[in-house]
Amino acid sequence: MNTLTETDLQPEVKNEIYAFPCSVVQRIAWFLDRMSPATPMMNIAVRVRLEGALLVPRLKEAFLEIISRHEILRTTFDAPDGEPRQIVSPTIHFDLPHIDLRKLPAAERTARAERLAAEEALKGFDIEKGPLFRASVLQTDNEEFILLLTMHHMISDGWSIGIVTNELGELYEALTQQRPHSLPALAIQYGDYASWQQEWMNSEDYKSQLAKLKEKLDGFKPLILETDIARPASSCGTGQIRSLVLPRDLTNRLKRLSDERGCTLFMTMFSTFVALMYRDSRQPEIVIRTQSAGRDRVELEPLIGWLVNSLVLRNEVSGDMAFVELLDRVRNSVLESIDYQDIPFEALMEVLRPAPTPPRHPPFQVNFIFQRDLVAPWRRAGVSMTPIPSKAAGTFCDLNFFLVERADGWRASVDVNGDVFHVETGEQMLHRFAKLLESVASNPSQKISAIDFPPVLRKSRQRGEAPEVSACYVAPRTAVEEKIASIWEDILRVRPIGVTANFVDLGGHSLLAVPLLVRIKEQFGLSIPLAQLFADPTVEAMARVIERPGPAEAKKVVPIQPAGSRHPFFMIGGDHWFRHLARRLGPDQPFLGLSLQPYEQLPKPATFQEIANDLAALLVEIHPEGPFFLGGWCVDGAVAYEVGQRLTAMGREVGLIVLMDVVNPFYKRVCRTKLSSATRLARRIVDLVRDAGRLQGRDAGRHFRDGLLDISARVQRALFPSRYGEEPDQAIIQNDPSRQEFRCLLYRSEDLYTPGPNRTPLLLIRSQVDRYQDPDLGWRKVALGGLETVEVPGDHIGMFREPEVEAVAAALWNRLEPLS
Repeated sequence: MNTLTETDLQPEVKNEIYAFPCSVVQRIAWFLDRMSPATPMMNIAVRVRLEGALLVPRLKEAFLEIISRHEILRTTFDAPDGEPRQIVSPTIHFDLPHIDLRKLPAAERTARAERLAAEEALKGFDIEKGPLFRASVLQTDNEEFILLLTMHHMISDGWSIGIVTNELGELYEALTQQRPHSLPALAIQYGDYASWQQEWMNSEDYKSQLAKLKEKLDGFKPLILETDIARPASSCGTGQIRSLVLPRDLTNRLKRLSDERGCTLFMTMFSTFVALMYRDSRQPEIVIRTQSAGRDRVELEPLIGWLVNSLVLRNEVSGDMAFVELLDRVRNSVLESIDYQDIPFEALMEVLRPAPTPPRHPPFQVNFIFQRDLVAPWRRAGVSMTPIPSKAAGTFCDLNFFLVERADGWRASVDVNGDVFHVETGEQMLHRFAKLLESVASNPSQKISAIDFPPVLRKSRQRGEAPEVSACYVAPRTAVEEKIASIWEDILRVRPIGVTANFVDLGGHSLLAVPLLVRIKEQFGLSIPLAQLFADPTVEAMARVIERPGPAEAKKVVPIQPAGSRHPFFMIGGDHWFRHLARRLGPDQPFLGLSLQPYEQLPKPATFQEIANDLAALLVEIHPEGPFFLGGWCVDGAVAYEVGQRLTAMGREVGLIVLMDVVNPFYKRVCRTKLSSATRLARRIVDLVRDAGRLQGRDAGRHFRDGLLDISARVQRALFPSRYGEEPDQAIIQNDPSRQEFRCLLYRSEDLYTPGPNRTPLLLIRSQVDRYQDPDLGWRKVALGGLETVEVPGDHIGMFREPEVEAVAAALWNRLEPLS
């Protein structure tokens, strides 16, 4: 590519608002956001400690100056013609909340700060409204603060965080000392880079590089590691980070080895990791994804934005190979990959064809990152800043392994996807990697088969789902279905594909979904949202959308598991996020979702009663004979309850209503009252005094201290309910494919809804509640037809993940079987 120049850039200008094309990574991220709005997996969450006489208003002014310097911080996204674009505004709202924790007991401040940091890391962004970054200050002592900084990946990467913190220090000091800052003006902005990238990707140079890279990598066999939990149909990417610091002496010896072999420390560390992956997988070819900063030009170095790019490193390994031989091969592979570092990884994945893998297995199960600490400590105007470990916002792969050099040495960490691996597996990997480094440093000439690899100590494997059942092949019946099936076969490399086959079960994932939908648009001239593919991932469903487009044809029934001889179970608000629950019920149990997404488009928000009337009529239309077995999770469970009421009023038989962690809205409102809160608090104090009296010595003191902290938290919850989960649960909103605005409206509608008596049998499947909460969550008084309560492991969301979902399925199956 040529050097960027401003004369090449012609942005569209309208009322001082600039429109730029999206970069490749932004475009992919936009599609992913449409599939799962406000997902925390796109968050970059950072914490730094500030010590000294900090002036928070000055810190806010420094942030405002950074926003003024960098257009990307004033950027939002829209798609007027179905294609996303960047919209740069002249100003954007920014606030810097200052949360003072000094009034809390000292022992509770740290816990509260940790909790607030975790909540902040998991809070999503609205990419259309913005802003796409936020910051807040937690004050834990007179001169001790924690700055929480969260940025959406569409406007940032790890390098960008370092730019923000570095500029923050200089601007804070300049404002405090009332002097001009010393930061140079930016030569270009991120929108310029995106325009430049788009132009280059239309060039012959780009096409030539892409063709050569495709030739090098095509047909690679993805790395396949044995998982602790069978892979679910869809993953929330919940991450848990574990770390350890490598000894200085060890990393110094590895650096000397690297110098002797003409390698970088990255090459040596990466070679060791490749050897570990070889030992665990026994694959002769180890293909791992890694990252480059993407800032090989001077004008890009000071730019905030998503410039980091992924590289694919393909490595041949054998047990008879000496480690130094592997190191030499890795060195050559890395140097060759640098020639192609400008090829966007996402564009490469549109043309690259890996070898076949098991269903739902990602092409890159493991990622490896090696970098210096991008957030450099500083001391400015009497305030010092030091980075502290961040909270996990979510991981985009199963095992994200990263090495970061900090003041205390090289820190090895792994971010573990809890949907497929136990966190203990990540911890073992770290310790095994450290021991392997020691072995390599001591004898780099030894054969890989002779290296002393610590064994993998696994728990008993927990199978995530029932065995796969081969669905009957249903051939395409129309010309549209034939064309769609052909596209699916090309993208997924599976033949033949029937019209009822599930995209996810065939190995489909988000990186394959985008090129698939691009091909559909090219063939039929129609853009199908990723959310539609997620809601109903079959060829016949896609054909229905193409043949009958438009909101009037919006399909409310989601065939999560449509086949089976038993009466269907209807999940209100259900989609393929509940697919693993459906599979646990077995192939003979139809499991259908009734989507609430069509109600998002209504000009006036629908009430519980209006939605229930509509869904009851739909159920009678699609299952006229009955009986009806209904269920719903959280607030959707209250909708399911009301649908059952309407069906009964219509003279239809309702066999069972399943309330999955659903609180009776009337009971919820009663619990919020000050009298109820005070009563529960008084009971807690009485229990605390009584229990402490039974203990002696240190145990009594510890019990009493923990109890006081709990009481303090309960008082805070009673006084400030909106801060403690009495508003719509953000975790639920983020994991629900419906839009946040609609979910919030549904919660508010619930506040006005009081369930009436019901003679239908009720089954309450709930996660654990504390002793001061009604174990029946307020449903007993209205359950004239009987109420059975089953407590299952896992929390409000975790109860639907493996392996906990097995208990939910067992409770449901036992009640459906005799009634069907």
